Amino acid sequence: MLRQLQVTTIHILAHDLGNNVVQELIGRSGENKNPFKIKSIAFLNGSLFMDVYKPKLLQVLLSTSPKPIGKLLSSIMSKKNADKAKAKVFGVKTKPDNERLKNFWDVLNYNNGKAIAYLIGRLVFEKKKYQQRWIGAMQKTNIPMCFINGPADPNSGMHMAIRYNQLIPNANIILLDEKIGYWPKIEATAQVLKAVCNFIEASNSSYKNGIWDLKERLSDKN
Repeated sequence: MLRQLQVTTIHILAHDLGNNVVQELIGRSGENKNPFKIKSIAFLNGSLFMDVYKPKLLQVLLSTSPKPIGKLLSSIMSKKNADKAKAKVFGVKTKPDNERLKNFWDVLNYNNGKAIAYLIGRLVFEKKKYQQRWIGAMQKTNIPMCFINGPADPNSGMHMAIRYNQLIPNANIILLDEKIGYWPKIEATAQVLKAVCNFIEASNSSYKNGIWDLKERLSDKN
């Protein structure tokens, strides 16, 4: 897609499993295998480091059981169970309303997606074998990076930020409000956008007018 659009430089905002895609891109960048230049990376909550990641019970049951059992659990998973699991990772004051939960459920069921929920979840655990490569790449890269973290997230909140600080040289960590959970882009949209804009501005000597336009829109909104 980037080749078709003739995009050669990018800024990345990643969340959840997207973090791991970007970790691999950092590795490939060090090997000169990307057809584009990454100018900056902002990570949101997600399983950057598996040794401190704390997955939800439903995720563990779906994804670590033998495949036939995982397939059965996927097929009988109810909206009530899925809603409960989703709500647990939101902050105490930013819980999803019924409309938001319905949207999550609709996305999960699109094109019978619920039937393969157990397969998607396995990606979280199968990626353990890539941790050494990815962490090494993050430690060596000269790409500006930051970690924008919702500290109330039980899966990858403050404990993930602490691990990031321990592993990444000159770690740039931006902690959001202490009650923000796993979905910062939904729970604290303005805070996240402001953090991203400030990070790009500080880490790049040149950037497109779109960053300024976005900052102005945020100022108007606030």
